[in-house]
Amino acid sequence: MKLLQSLALALTCITLPVGGVETNDHTISGQLGGFYDFKLIHTDGGKADPKEMSIANAAEKLKDYDVIFFGENHRHPGNHLAQALLFEALYRQNQNLTLSMEQFNRDKQPVVDAYLKGEIGEWTLRTKGEAWDNYLTSYRPLVEFAKENKLPVIAAEVPIPIVVCVGKEGLEILDTLPQPDRGWAAKTLNLQTGSAYFNKYMKFAMGSSTHGKPKHGKTSHGKMDQGEKSSSSAVVHTPRKPHSTGSSQANSKTPRKAKIGSKAKIGGKAKSAFTRVMNSYAGQVLRDDTMAESIALHLKENEGRQVMHLDGAFHSDDFMGTVERLKLRMPELKIAVIAPKQMKDKMSLTLNENDVKAGTFILMINSTPKGTLKPENEKAFVSSVIAKRKSNQCPYGKTD
Repeated sequence: MKLLQSLALALTCITLPVGGVETNDHTISGQLGGFYDFKLIHTDGGKADPKEMSIANAAEKLKDYDVIFFGENHRHPGNHLAQALLFEALYRQNQNLTLSMEQFNRDKQPVVDAYLKGEIGEWTLRTKGEAWDNYLTSYRPLVEFAKENKLPVIAAEVPIPIVVCVGKEGLEILDTLPQPDRGWAAKTLNLQTGSAYFNKYMKFAMGSSTHGKPKHGKTSHGKMDQGEKSSSSAVVHTPRKPHSTGSSQANSKTPRKAKIGSKAKIGGKAKSAFTRVMNSYAGQVLRDDTMAESIALHLKENEGRQVMHLDGAFHSDDFMGTVERLKLRMPELKIAVIAPKQMKDKMSLTLNENDVKAGTFILMINSTPKGTLKPENEKAFVSSVIAKRKSNQCPYGKTD
């Protein structure tokens, strides 16, 4: 309850960006061709004048980085082509390379390893490894390149059933998970209520942002500098050790800490809606922290390797999300971010001041078609999303 009350206080302090703010646009020469086309623009998080680079030159620029986050607009062909080409270019200059993927869950690591060793076939990888349904067109090239060159692949993500449980029941559900399941989620969660990432997620939750697909020129990028302090205290949630005889490297050995804030009161339906939003944010952080922990554990066990991590752009844009949480675990790392931006006009390419700050490189890609045009179709789409979410059940506890 104290955690919920403190999160309530943080929510009341949110300041959302106001639309219509003038920004200076940077014009990029040239145009985009078909849907596989892209332009890779070096901006160094807004510190450098935007400059287009080839894949080879970008790889050279990235050679001294420990971890490269390549954000994606899921299923975008130009985005996935750029990922595959950069991974190959990075390997040509450094064979000590690892691929890390949001698209495989931690509990499927043995399946991924078995495929890389040639012990199972691709159908088995896709079924038993629960690969995403766009695996063949989006991720097969990267995994096959890793397999051919005997490179590790990290199954970095927390299993979705655990995320669903946190979304429905809250963080406390983690305390009840048996082993080995508890070890598939991050040992420590960094909620950071009141942070720029928290505010960004609240804007998304309120319907003015799109996970993995920020609208060019419309999204507010509130990059959190390393020295920035939040007006609310950071929340570190280290779940209690579950009642189990099993053990896991990711299992907690210390008491839970969740000390923040005051005693804000929420009642009735507002409390229910607020709880759902906060649980949703906790689920997002669970994913960020688990991916960050997966990368950190690999680097600590394999010193000197370079990692390229694939994730939805929301997890790494503006150096937030998973990037922040990896830095908390390994502050010494040099981390780069590649942030995709869909262009509203493929014939006239521009990046605004927020865009150039979103990553070390900006990947300019074609804008995807609108999903719906008519109100009745939009309503049907929203209804289908809500129905799908409601159908998700928590296998670890009873939901009211």
